[in-house]
Amino acid sequence: MLRRKIKTDAKTALCNNWGKAICIMLVFLAVWVLFALLESVISVALGLQSFQQMFALEGLPPEHLNTTQMLLSVAMLVLSFLVLAPLTTGMIQWYYRLTEGESEEISTIFSMFSTAKIYFKTLWLHLNLTVRVLCWTVLLTGPGALISWWGLRTLGRVTNDMGKALAVTGMFSGLVLLVLGIIFLLILSTKYLLALFLYVESPDVKISAAIRASRHYTRGHRLELFAFFVSFLPWYLLCIILVPLLYVVPYLSCSMALYSRYLIQLGRNREMEATKAYEAPIYTEAPVVDVHDFDEENE
Repeated sequence: MLRRKIKTDAKTALCNNWGKAICIMLVFLAVWVLFALLESVISVALGLQSFQQMFALEGLPPEHLNTTQMLLSVAMLVLSFLVLAPLTTGMIQWYYRLTEGESEEISTIFSMFSTAKIYFKTLWLHLNLTVRVLCWTVLLTGPGALISWWGLRTLGRVTNDMGKALAVTGMFSGLVLLVLGIIFLLILSTKYLLALFLYVESPDVKISAAIRASRHYTRGHRLELFAFFVSFLPWYLLCIILVPLLYVVPYLSCSMALYSRYLIQLGRNREMEATKAYEAPIYTEAPVVDVHDFDEENE
């Protein structure tokens, strides 16, 4: 079974590299925590509300909306994106090369900061993928979320039984649509999975070409990819207690890199076979047909 072999090979690849993999994860986690702490410190220093208080479930009264806090949150989000996006790509590069048998230094994860060209190209790739996924998120989960929100709001306002029944029906129908939308979103999002791996494999590749190749190579395998990620669900649940993260993140990252390498190679092999079939020799004995002959017969 393919999934089982990929997971076994991932453990083999990590056999003598667990220390590096855990250090890489801790570096990424430290940077993420640093941004979260920085935002909290600035908020406390300026006497601002927390983000959770601004968006409490009881509503969004205008007096509770703090423009400064919102601007701070947006600024920190942008700043973290400018740092974490290239860092994530560097991590992907480290794991992708590990699947080739190359055990590189931990400093490899900072390779996307090496030149301005690579840095901004990496940001553009992440921004491109993020916008695409966000558009699909709104399209697939928006209707269910709106129907659920309408049912919840209506349930708190109506007093008659008919109105409450309609609100409850709308709320649960919206939840079903929302869950289905999330599942379809996860399956659909797998078509962009290979773009980052194609980029770290060849940084000179065009962003549009990497995304287009990712869609092409994942065609017919998206349900398999979804099932592959779902197979890690027990490990995801164990990560609630944090400690298993030291095992799960490297294990999942290496498995994902191996699966991506398999799909990329499979797609390229199919392209080569199609090219050979297209360039097959033509029989020289075949009669030559001239379109002008048909014109003379019609006259």
